[in-house]
Amino acid sequence: MFEYYVYLLRFVELSALCYLLLIAAYTFGWVKIRKIAFPVEKTSTSITIIVALRNEAATVVTLMKHLANQQKMSFDVEIILIDDHSEDETISLITSQLPYYPDTNFKLIQAEKKGKKEAIVQALKMASGQLVLVTDADCRPGPLWAATMTSTYETTQAKLLLGPVQIETNNRLFEKFQALEFISLMGSTAGSAAISWPSMANGANMAFEKQAFFTVEKLRSDASLASGDDVFLMTAIKQHFGSKAIQFVAAETAIIPTLASPDLKSFLHQRTRWVSKSSGYTQASILVPAWIVLIFNLLLVIISIISIFIPWMLLIAMLFFSLKALIDLPLLHSVTTFMRQRHLLKYFIPLAIVYPFYVVIVSVAGVFGVVHWKGRKVH
Repeated sequence: MFEYYVYLLRFVELSALCYLLLIAAYTFGWVKIRKIAFPVEKTSTSITIIVALRNEAATVVTLMKHLANQQKMSFDVEIILIDDHSEDETISLITSQLPYYPDTNFKLIQAEKKGKKEAIVQALKMASGQLVLVTDADCRPGPLWAATMTSTYETTQAKLLLGPVQIETNNRLFEKFQALEFISLMGSTAGSAAISWPSMANGANMAFEKQAFFTVEKLRSDASLASGDDVFLMTAIKQHFGSKAIQFVAAETAIIPTLASPDLKSFLHQRTRWVSKSSGYTQASILVPAWIVLIFNLLLVIISIISIFIPWMLLIAMLFFSLKALIDLPLLHSVTTFMRQRHLLKYFIPLAIVYPFYVVIVSVAGVFGVVHWKGRKVH
């Protein structure tokens, strides 16, 4: 029996090495990203901002205020709000707010088909801008967001820009845990893009060329999936234009705050929905990191359970949990500093203990469970 434990530990050591190399590569990528200090005030690039909405009565008024408050550039920014068959007061609230923004080019349209991806495609066909910016209804883009994304596009000529997103927190411990976990995702998003192995994207803050979107539309493999409008666009852009066409915007003025999930149930629903689209992934730059992270965390869970019955394994479990924390900390420290949320690091140790169990549970639920989003079953 002892020899089986030896084999298990060798497997854990190998997975830990792979995890170390992965996070080290992401950390190196994050460090090498050129940080952008401020955006230009004038630009020759026309912009369309698109937000797909469904049942957003609680946030849409605040969203419109932040979009209307974007820094005025050398032309009129087009803002398309497309409603995906809302069942609450979203439409009436938007209509009531429009008179307050006579100088802002808001356009409200109704989606013909169901689903966020279909709504965005419909809005894109109407968009007049060369560069399209997208965000979510529960986000609060700062006044320099559009200018920063646009100036970065003009500087890099990238086809797809990935912007930073941060979760706003108050005094609730659960929100602080969410924010710190989300920072780790942002660090991986930025670091992987910087080493030309982009593995993540977030539709709450992206910008892309309209023409590039329609050029790669036929290359996407997510037609049957309701989720994943961000990651599948990224993989198609990479396939057609190359990894250099994808850049992360490391600028404080590009950071978009978003709301934390209000409770554990909604948080798990969100994360399992993200995982549920994994069946459509085909690129190694996404699959390899995902499997490395999952396997290492799964093995941590396994040796933790074994340690309940075999006391000496507890020391081994503690050793590998500590090793994982040491691997993660440099990237988290750097990204929390950039996000001005370094105070969240005080919750790093408890999150490091809980995180492997959370990863395993969400992964299983996302693959085998039934996922719902805004009153719809997600396929």
